[in-house]
Amino acid sequence: MPETINNYLSDILVTEFPEEIKNTVNNSHTTGTDQYLDKDGDNEVSAAHIREVIDAYQVKTSPPDPFGIIDNTVTDPKLGAWQQTLANASEVVQNNINLGIGTIDSTGKDHLRKNGVTGGSGAFQNCCVRPDGYVVFAPYSSNGVGLLSPDGLFRRDILHNQGATANNCCCYWKENDVTIFCPHTSTMISRLNADNTFESFIDHGQGSAAFMGCSPRYDGKIIFTPYNAPAVGILNEDYTFTITEPHGRGATNYSYQGKSVQRADGSMVFPPHYSNDIGILNPDNSFITIPHGLTTSYKCMDAILRPDNVVVFVPTYNNPHILLLYPDNSVEIIENQCWSSGSYSGFSGGLLLPNGDILFIPYYNNLYGVFHMDNTYSTFQTLGSTYYNYDGCLKLNGDVIMSPYNGAYGETLDLNFRYNFDKEFLIRR
Repeated sequence: MPETINNYLSDILVTEFPEEIKNTVNNSHTTGTDQYLDKDGDNEVSAAHIREVIDAYQVKTSPPDPFGIIDNTVTDPKLGAWQQTLANASEVVQNNINLGIGTIDSTGKDHLRKNGVTGGSGAFQNCCVRPDGYVVFAPYSSNGVGLLSPDGLFRRDILHNQGATANNCCCYWKENDVTIFCPHTSTMISRLNADNTFESFIDHGQGSAAFMGCSPRYDGKIIFTPYNAPAVGILNEDYTFTITEPHGRGATNYSYQGKSVQRADGSMVFPPHYSNDIGILNPDNSFITIPHGLTTSYKCMDAILRPDNVVVFVPTYNNPHILLLYPDNSVEIIENQCWSSGSYSGFSGGLLLPNGDILFIPYYNNLYGVFHMDNTYSTFQTLGSTYYNYDGCLKLNGDVIMSPYNGAYGETLDLNFRYNFDKEFLIRR
């Protein structure tokens, strides 16, 4: 039997003929003879049918790592667990792609809703989702932390007393069940505890605007993106703070900006802002740089890991190009994809969608960018007013929550109007 199948499907090595396949094939086939492939005397039709069944079987029985992320030689259990998390997320993305449930709907509906998030001019920069469903907004000029409940109620009465432009980013820290804020003008690193109390707990010692972005690493540490600081900041699980060796880009030069992202090998990749290099922090905390070739003054904001382990950098301000970093540290520039006409036109961040698309969030516009898995780019617009937004986060119900920078209201982009997603997906932590 296997030999007969191989005659028709020479590119698929069939060493065993599982009962599951045999029982799945249409009963009109004759089993147990070489005529098994003959349906109504048409071997070609039957071969296609067998191929379809075998392909389905192979997908079902293959390990959940469709993009080849798991490295079986890894001995660090925390890194191994992180690779498994990425593989699980990649499997869900692959399922979304295979099932065709990530198709954009261009019916022109109003996908934008306003919520009660307010805070004045320059209120918030960045936001993150906690496991309890609350969205936390990092207070920039707001005198209080923003907190949006799962049922849409907003509050900002959790005062921080750190002055104007205090923080510029936040991330949820699973190991300690707190939300960490990245300091801007504040010299103190702060946290929002699980009971919604605010606490400043350590002076990072690197001066004003030292860091701009914070992200968790697989080993339970929080990594701070060096903006004016000469080195990367690391917050340990015991709440002590350390810095790495100097990254070599100098200080006070706005080198990197936005959230870094962790690749499958455990390295953290920093988005270049003014720097002519991509910054990479290895798991041993050594720092290397990769020239990228972008020539605009402002370059990127946020680094996002795609399910195939490719890092996509969100273009910002006057940069019309999309920068990619591949797992072998080679770079590619997808040229002239995005509009660029000054500081009001760029993107302020982005996030990964359940089908592998990456959504670019506009700073001040209603035109959104979508970068697809095949490296193509498209856009869509929302209806109604536009406000300044500064990055955002994705909730499990398919909503994008955008962090209001200068706006009377926060904005929620309902992706259910535009995509038909399988909601049971994983995104980077």
